[in-house]
Amino acid sequence: MTIYVGVGKIDITPPIGVKMAGYAARLKNCDNIHDPLYAKSVVIKCNDAFFALVSLDLAGLDILTCSEIKDRVANYLKIPKSSIVITTTHTHSGPQTGRYGEDWVDKSWLDQMVKKAASCIVIAANNLKEALIGYGEGEIYTISENRREKEGPIDPKIRVIVFYEKISKSSIVTLVNFSMHPVVLRANNTSISADYPGYLCDYLEKWEGGTTIFLQGTCGDIRPTILGTEDIEKSFKKADKVGKILAAEALKVKEQIDNLQHCRFIRIKSVDVSLNTTEFPPLSVALRKIKTLEKEILQTDNLEKLKKINWELYAMRRLKFLLTKRIHNRLIHSILTYIEIGELVRLLTLPGEPLVRFGFRLRRLADLDDLIIVGYSNDYIGYIPSIEDYRKGGYEATIPWCILDECGIRELETEAHNLLKTE
Repeated sequence: MTIYVGVGKIDITPPIGVKMAGYAARLKNCDNIHDPLYAKSVVIKCNDAFFALVSLDLAGLDILTCSEIKDRVANYLKIPKSSIVITTTHTHSGPQTGRYGEDWVDKSWLDQMVKKAASCIVIAANNLKEALIGYGEGEIYTISENRREKEGPIDPKIRVIVFYEKISKSSIVTLVNFSMHPVVLRANNTSISADYPGYLCDYLEKWEGGTTIFLQGTCGDIRPTILGTEDIEKSFKKADKVGKILAAEALKVKEQIDNLQHCRFIRIKSVDVSLNTTEFPPLSVALRKIKTLEKEILQTDNLEKLKKINWELYAMRRLKFLLTKRIHNRLIHSILTYIEIGELVRLLTLPGEPLVRFGFRLRRLADLDDLIIVGYSNDYIGYIPSIEDYRKGGYEATIPWCILDECGIRELETEAHNLLKTE
């Protein structure tokens, strides 16, 4: 059997002046473009089966925007929406995308981004090449830490999927999966940047050729040990350093892959899920609080107080968005997708920010140590803690940042486990 692979890459950098995502403590809009944001896609065809993925240098996308992109791709390529995955790198130095309300978004940029993301997949589908596949894993223990617990668990594995042209053996595309928040750049940064995933991809593309796509993992509670400072220039150098370290490990993994294979099949299973959410305050409470906070911001010039008010405003706006757009009868609807690429690669997408223990538990339940979990995919429902993490409480286990209750977490775990069962 023959596998065909194509790639696409399009600049999706927003204009200066947009409101940025990632930090409630960031009080200023974007005032500079440090490095471009990209949509990067890979399309894989084997027999009549198609798999299409686009990774975007954004903090996250709601299912409503993801569906717009999928509709365009499905209509143009005549493939099922279930065969398409929209994922994000989760950079905290990109633009707002709608998860905190439409009025915080540059609508003209968002419309163009949707068209470009879809176009990126179509470009990949129009440039298919006969390919071979390789897979390998490495480990890095020194650049990430658990921000919730001192000496808490991390996922040190860097998982690398490579597609090579069948004849020349040159790289078509490398996919790199690692679990760590792209927050080397801190809230004082007001320049657009892809953070360390952008540097990782740049280095690997310079060293190896082809396209590099970053797939974020179970990083909900994982941050870099190397963090930016008040000195913005030094912060970018640190982001460059982190990206270079990861790129070097990915390159080492690539060099050790000596068993390139033909792909005999692609299998894609997708399931719509309805998950229980925690009990929310009434929408009227959030609306009143938003009005109060917006007035307080205009009347305050104390920096620390402004940051506190802005944090509350983020929370209330997120609450408003969820209650008006997503949650009905204490249920939120989302999607999970499981992909098998030959006998080498298994990927599971999750629609939010999985904490590292949640990923470990899924791998144990399914007895799939090599399972590649891709977070921030097809939707953004917030943090996805394990039951243990949920019971410990903290920022990643409270509304509106985490909206699932224990029942919802178990439902998501069960749905994912059922999806991973092979027939």
